[in-house]
Amino acid sequence: MGMLLGGSLVVFHCGGPPPTAPGQQTGDLRVAALDTLTIASIKIDLDDVRIGHFKNPHLLRDLVVGVHKVLVSDKVGAAASRTVEVVRNRQTDLVIQLLISGPYVGNPAPLFTARSVTGDTIDILKAKGKVIFLAFFEHT
Repeated sequence: MGMLLGGSLVVFHCGGPPPTAPGQQTGDLRVAALDTLTIASIKIDLDDVRIGHFKNPHLLRDLVVGVHKVLVSDKVGAAASRTVEVVRNRQTDLVIQLLISGPYVGNPAPLFTARSVTGDTIDILKAKGKVIFLAFFEHT
């Protein structure tokens, strides 16, 4: 779709981020998900528009200066959203820890501490490398 403004044709692209106009101020945004050893790739949405699927970390170049909403997700379904300000002629770094909405088979257990029936404190970090059996139940 296009529109004629003062002798210039302005073209609008549906479903994509706003294009940079000539003379518009831009900056770069480096997006990284923590734990780059296990999270090889990430999906990035910018201002509610899917930008794409990229290697982790990824540099988005020439973004319009200002505040943007960034959603980062991985292939397992973990996701996190942040608001970030892109500054003119500079690189802004956004490092996100992806939050898993639920434990998935084959993934590490979420970090937690709990109290056993005998009153001892159980710390999952201290049990690293050991086989443990957890049974969750409701006491009424």
